[in-house]
Amino acid sequence: MANPLYGQNKFDSFQDSGEFLTVQCVLGTATSNDVYLVVPKACKITTVYSCINQALSTADETIAVKSAQGTLGTITITQSGSAAADIDSISPSSSNILAAGDYLHLDIGGENGTAAECYVTIVCKPS
Repeated sequence: MANPLYGQNKFDSFQDSGEFLTVQCVLGTATSNDVYLVVPKACKITTVYSCINQALSTADETIAVKSAQGTLGTITITQSGSAAADIDSISPSSSNILAAGDYLHLDIGGENGTAAECYVTIVCKPS
């Protein structure tokens, strides 16, 4: 089974008969960031994970996951008690079926003051 997002990711692989894509982004710096991805084949997004590489310093951080159909959900990374390898996730139930040529938009809130690296893994299944 071919990855519907093949070529858009750093790691093409399989996970429980689903496929996944990992994207690197930078959190914080008190300014929002946008990451856009093109979806070359139809798929259904089942889970979106985030994993940070260091503690957040000043505020919770958000990553709103959006498509042309709407918002799939928002991941909130809690500042209090955060540390490297902190994992958060959402399991979208709406706006998560994408057609070939659609896009995914990761809207990084920029609320936190630390410029922490974050890896976002998007688990999808062909639809």
